[in-house]
Parts: sequence; structure tokens; C-alpha cells
Amino acid sequence: MRFFTNSNIERAKIYLLSLAVSLFFFSCTSNSQKESLKINKGVLDLQEWDLLENGNVKLNGEWEFYWKTLITPEETTQNLSNPEFINVPSDWDKKEINGEKLSGDGYATYRAKVKLHKNDRYIGLYIDMPSTAFQLYVNGINYGSAGEIGTDKVSTTPLFKKHLAKIITEEDELDIVLQVANFHHLSGGLRTEVLIGEMETLENSIEMENTWVIMILGSIFIMALYHLGIFILRKKHLTPLFFSLFCLCISIRIGVITEPFLTYFSSISWLIGIKIEYAFFYLSLPAFAWFAHAVFKDEVNKKVVLGLTYIGGAVALVTALTSPKIFRLFLVQYQVLIVVSCIYFIYCIIQAIRNKRKGSITFLVGWGILFLTIFNDILYTNNVIETANLVSFGLFILIFSQAFILSARFANAFKENEVLTEKLGDTNKNLELKVEERTKTLQETNLSLGKKNKQITESIQYASKIQNAILTDTQFNNHDAVPEFFVFFKPRDIVSGDFYWIKQIGDSILFVAADCTGHGVPGAFMSILGIAYLNEIVSETKYKRPDIILNELRDKIKKSLNQTSKLGSNKDGMDIAICEIDLKNKKLKFAGAYNPLYLIRDKELLRLKADKMPIGVHKIEEPFTHKEMDLEKDDMIYIFSDGFQDQVGGEQGQKLMAKKFKEMLLDIHDDSVEEQKNHLEHSFKHWKGDHKQIDDVLILGLRINEMYSNTNLIPKAITNIDSE
Repeated sequence: MRFFTNSNIERAKIYLLSLAVSLFFFSCTSNSQKESLKINKGVLDLQEWDLLENGNVKLNGEWEFYWKTLITPEETTQNLSNPEFINVPSDWDKKEINGEKLSGDGYATYRAKVKLHKNDRYIGLYIDMPSTAFQLYVNGINYGSAGEIGTDKVSTTPLFKKHLAKIITEEDELDIVLQVANFHHLSGGLRTEVLIGEMETLENSIEMENTWVIMILGSIFIMALYHLGIFILRKKHLTPLFFSLFCLCISIRIGVITEPFLTYFSSISWLIGIKIEYAFFYLSLPAFAWFAHAVFKDEVNKKVVLGLTYIGGAVALVTALTSPKIFRLFLVQYQVLIVVSCIYFIYCIIQAIRNKRKGSITFLVGWGILFLTIFNDILYTNNVIETANLVSFGLFILIFSQAFILSARFANAFKENEVLTEKLGDTNKNLELKVEERTKTLQETNLSLGKKNKQITESIQYASKIQNAILTDTQFNNHDAVPEFFVFFKPRDIVSGDFYWIKQIGDSILFVAADCTGHGVPGAFMSILGIAYLNEIVSETKYKRPDIILNELRDKIKKSLNQTSKLGSNKDGMDIAICEIDLKNKKLKFAGAYNPLYLIRDKELLRLKADKMPIGVHKIEEPFTHKEMDLEKDDMIYIFSDGFQDQVGGEQGQKLMAKKFKEMLLDIHDDSVEEQKNHLEHSFKHWKGDHKQIDDVLILGLRINEMYSNTNLIPKAITNIDSE
């Protein structure tokens, strides 16, 4: 046919060929997951495979298979003789035992042993929704289930569930036992993949996959609403309506089997979920057929579209009214119909290119990608290939190809604007003179602003010197009585909204770490205000408990900031931790406003919780809570702001978070206070990397030495300030 010599046709063929090659290599890449890492006769050897360094592994291959048997954890310790073997993932009704093909209904036990690398102790095991009921045991321990396992339909309850088991083990081998039962679905067995990986790595992979799916589904759903809005505004054109319906069908079908949906809508029954999945899958074909007909009326035969509509509607109706054992029978035939329909639509689009329809080449590329992803998903769902579900990606490309077509139509309008642009040329020439004058004025203004900015910066730097002088003014008298302590203080800006305050009152020493609202100059003002009020509240001759100090400090801050109403707009204040070291009675006394206290004793971290209200106006204002405990020699105490934990960094650009912060303190608490301070400084710099510092950082740590009742020998304290 002569139209295949058309240059546009050739370009379209090149696009599709490139796409096919790309998807082929994707398939090869996905399928190249170390063919040697397969379960062989129920055993997978990962002794040379470090899960943390090398990544997750699919537990595909030959699992031990015990038909009509639910092996208990106790029985796994016995020698189970003559097991059958079955490939995972697959349907068990495709297997024969003693020459007899198994039924889709039934129950069985899957078993596999995984020999672990010596470094692998924190393991994640991920079961990707087998569409039935299962119970998981690892080394005889119950690690969760989906639905209820039974030996008949009455005692079995299926459930859509993606399950992540978190396993901490000191053993070098995992004995994985999966009890599976199916009496509701047409096919039974482990029909989806099981993944093993390092716990955090696998959890992050699942989270990234969920994020990607949500992003794709969100884009598809928004595009559906966008095209629906276009149709409402211009009802004369049906193309946006059909495209919107197609996007809705696909997004609902994909969304109902994603982990976020299953988590937030766990109350939806298994039967309703599977009916929604299949019904909207069947309806997506007629929705797309009407869309294609609306775009290319002369090329796509309306009778074909009506035929697909009747078939898809009828199968969807059967799905709504019957059980999965019935409507699941139509799946393979319907998938064949989809492939045939895709080929027909490609033929129609090629005809449109031959007829020089606008946007037909772009549409062919987008539809070709969608066709290949649909074909991939059909093969993947039937366990023919090991890739991934890609139809959402294909639809994503198709959506933007459709957007490109709309953009091309708008391009014609821009061409008309070019004529107007030429007419405006003369006007622009006159405006250039005015622009030059305005530019000169702006340059003069910028120069003036630069001088003022320099003056302001110098003032802030001077304020920083004043603030540092206030912070470092910590004087004591007794060298032996004062605990060893360090201060790691790293402001985000020249001046800081974090501050620390240390003072001796008789036989007690008060330590304070505070985080004021804001950064820079506003935060510095608040910090100076806080220090001033602390000095006013606490005198060397008048003892007050930490909780009483916080109560009075809150009253003074509210009064000075005119915070007279809990509903007011002024929410300034501070989060603060204050601890008292009672040298005479060997006691720790603590009160906190949001900021807790960590105490490490005998390699165990204890957390003294703070009250969940700030120093300032708040919807709940109650007296602060007093906490008290005995101190022991070598206790290590930390109070801090949230700047270290909230710092973004690392390879993923994530916050450090409290868990890693606690682990860091546990690792270094036996070191000297100076070594701890240096370690924290180095760790913060390494974690932050090239990211900006997002908050002021303050950590105050102190070690309890032998305590003395004589407190007349107090020396100067040791403080370290690290500021940029």
C-alpha cells in the first residue's frame, strides 16, 4: 500500500519500533533477576547474597507443596517425606498429582527454606496479594495472615491484602511456611510473587512503589476530572467525555488493588473489591472504543464500537450479579478480545495518518505504548513473563499524548497572534526607551538597597556576639560537683532561635535547652526574652522546681507578647526542656514543654516525656508536670531542640528522625563529653551533605559523676559553641 511510504508513517513506525525495543529491554532487565536465585526443590541459597547490599530477591521457583494439608509450625521440625513441588507464582489448578489435575478449590501448604547471608538479620517478607486466604509462619512463628484459613467454603474467608512481615532473626536459615486456602476464586494458590529483602530496604521499595502508583493514579484521575470539566463547558464535543470515562475506569480498576486503597478501605469485603476490579476492567474497553470513534469518526467503525459496548456491558453486568467463579471464566476470552481490538484501533489510526488527520501520529505513538503495556500486563497476569504491571504507565503516556494533541490545536491560535505581534513592534520600540530609563532607576535603587542590606547584616552580626556572650556566661564554683557536660550549638542563621541556660541554685544545678518560634532575628529576640525571664524567675537564693519555673515563664511570655486570647493570631512562644540535678539528694527533676529528656543508663535509653503544650498561648493550658527520678553514677542525660532530628539529608533527602538520633546517642554515650560533641558535629555535617540546614541545632549532654554534699568548690563550666 502506497501510504506506508509516507514520511509521517515512517516516523510513526520508528517511534513504535523504538518503544518496542525499550519495553523488550525493560522486560529483559526485569526478568534478569539472577536466574540462579531460584528456589530449587524447596531451598534457596542466599549465603553469598547480602540483601542490604545487593537488593531484594523474588522467591520464585519450586516450593514444597502439600495438597489438602495444613502443616502446623510444630510439624515443620519433623522430617516431612515425599513432598510435591510447585512453581511460584502459579495457580495450583494447573498442577497434577498422581495423574489427577487439582481443583481450584482446596487448601494446601507451601514451604521453602532460605539460607541467609551472615549479615542478614533484619528481614522483610512481602506477599503481593494472592487473592485468597493465607497464614504465614517463619521458623515456627506466626507472622500474619489474610482472611481466615479453613478446609471448606464455610470456614474460609478470603481477603485482598498485601502483607509485609518484619522478621528479626539470629538464625542462618528461614523456614517459610504458607498455609493457603481457596473456595471462592476460580483459581487457587500463590498466584503472585513473594519478595524477601533487608527490612528497611524492602519497606522503602514498597513505599516508593506506592508513591509511584499514587502519583500515576492521581494524574489519571485529575485528567479524568479535567476532561469531564471540558465536556461540561462544551457539551457539543463528546471526545472529552469518553476520554474521561476511560480514565475513570482504568484508575478505579488499578486503584482498588493498590496497597493504599486496601489499607484505608479495609472494611470493604473481598467480594465487592474483586467485582469492582473486574467490572471496571471489562468496561474500560468500550469506553476507549467510544473515545477512539469520537477522535477518528471516519476511520473507527461505529458498529464495531457498539459491538464492543454490548459485550463489555454484558460481561460487566454478569460480574455484578454472579460469583467470581463465574465471571472469572470470561477473563481470558476478554483479554484476547482486547488484543484484537488494540490491533484494530492501530489499523484505524494508521488510516487516519493516511488521511492526514491532525494529531494522528501523536495518537499512534501514545496508543502504541498503551497497547504494548496492555499486552505486557496480560502476559504478566497469566505468569507468562516476569516484568510488572505497566498499563498505568502506558495510560499515563497516552494521556499526555492527548494533551499534546490539544496543545497542537491551540498552536494555530498562536499563529494568529504572530500577526498581532508584528503590529505591536512599533509600540515596543517606543517602550524600549522607557524600559532603559526604568532599568537605570532600578539599578540605583538596588545599589541603595545593597548598602542598607550591608548595614543590617553588620547589625545582626553584632547581635550574634551579644547572644553568644549571654549563652556562654555559665559560671560555677565546685569542680567536683558539676557534671561533665557539652553543648553542641549550631545556629541556622547568624543569630539563633535556640538557646541554652545553666544556673546553680544552692545544692542544685539547672540545665535548660529551648527552641523559640522562628529562626534568625525573630528567634533571637525570643531567646533573649526567654533568658531574661529565666534569670528573673530564678535567683541564687530562691529555689523553684522545674515545673513551677515553666509555669511562671509561660505567664511572663504570654503577658509580654499580649497573648490574651487562645484564639488570637499571635502564636509565638518556645518549646523547652528544663532539668535539675539535685547534688545533695542525687535526684533528677524534669519538666518539659514539647521537648523530652533522654537518660541513658546501662546501655538503655529512658525517655522522660514532655507536656504537649508550649511556653505561650495554647488551646490546652494546664500546670506543667513534674517528673523526678534517682540518679546513678555515669548516667548520661540529653536535652535538645528538634533541629538535629529534623535535618534533611542522606542519599534519599529524608529527615534523620528520632529513631536514628536515639541510636546515635546510644552508640556514643560511653565516650567523653568532648568526644560526643565532636562526633555529633561530624555526624550532622555528614548527614546534611549538600542540603541546606533547615533549623537551629542544640544538644546539651551531661554525665553524672560522684556527687558531693559540699558544693562550695564549684568551678567554671565547660561549654562549646559551634556556630557558622
